[in-house]
This record gives sequence, structure tokens and C-alpha cells, in this order.
Amino acid sequence: MSRFLRKSFLLDPDPDRAGALDLGLGPEDLFRALSHPLRRDIAKSLEDGPGSYSAVMLTCGLDPNHDSGLFSYHLNELMKSHIVQRQTDHYSLTDLGGRALSIARSAEAMGQAEQQGGLP
Repeated sequence: MSRFLRKSFLLDPDPDRAGALDLGLGPEDLFRALSHPLRRDIAKSLEDGPGSYSAVMLTCGLDPNHDSGLFSYHLNELMKSHIVQRQTDHYSLTDLGGRALSIARSAEAMGQAEQQGGLP
């Protein structure tokens, strides 16, 4: 994908705000990061505001006593992609993460409509 397409696809027109291109990420990187259902669940759980490690884990339906390795792996993948950021005692969705999640939701909806015969 060309540099121009990456820029028009993900970046905010405001040059003062960091976007995917500034981080060396393209749409394919963000789609890959959100390709796993657990990662999408983690991002969705942070849409309404920050959450602690255990609170987000529980919101995703995971058991802190048995699933912490799985959860940690997927949370780290989201942080490497700058979709989620860690703050002192909680995690939050970045602006880039919010935009990427919105795009992923639109793609999911289009896929579901196509499966139901709603798209040509």
C-alpha cells in the first residue's frame, strides 16, 4: 500500500496528532492486531474508559487464575500496535486504537451483510 494511501486511511488531518504512519504502522498492521477476537474484545472493553488489568480481563470473560498468560500475550500485541496504552495502574484505548476499532467494526458489519446477501 502506498504511503499516501496509508496516510489518507488512518491519519487524522491534524498534523499535531500522531497516527499510524508516524509510528511506522499501516492498515495491515492494525487489521492484524485486531484480527483475533480476544484482542477486539479487549479494545472494545476499553472504549468507555480505562480499566485495570484484572477488570479488563474479567470483562472479556477470562479467569485471572487460569488465563493470565493468554490475556497478557494479546494485550501486549495491542500495545505493540499502539492500539492500547498502559498508564500507571490501568490500560486505555489510544485515539489510533479507537479509529482502528471503528474501521474493524465497519468491516465486520460489511462482511455480515454480505453473508446475509445484503451486499452485491
